[in-house]
Amino acid sequence: MHPTSISPADLRELAKMVAGEVVERMAGRPRLVDGLELAEICGVSLATIERAKAAGEIPFIRFGSRIKYDVDSVIAARAKNAQRPTADEQTESPVSALERARARQHARHQKENPAAGNRLGSQ
Repeated sequence: MHPTSISPADLRELAKMVAGEVVERMAGRPRLVDGLELAEICGVSLATIERAKAAGEIPFIRFGSRIKYDVDSVIAARAKNAQRPTADEQTESPVSALERARARQHARHQKENPAAGNRLGSQ
């Protein structure tokens, strides 16, 4: 058997195909993140995430000594548990902050993976 030469263009096309297949297979599966990443996504401190976890306000998954969060489940839980802010409150609703964070995460993902955004949007 003779080794086959693969051009850089063929290699890039193969990489796109593999990436597309991975995106399709991962669609609909929960994306698990650690507390620091969840805090970044939500625009809050890690201490805020830890307090919400301790108060039972957000769901989490324990893998041995590691704690992971499903971003969509956290958003859903916060939406279910959120109280409307009163008129004199100057802070944004936690649900709004989480929704904006989710939108930023989605935009960042689409910017990094433009081909994946087209596939996901057409489902």
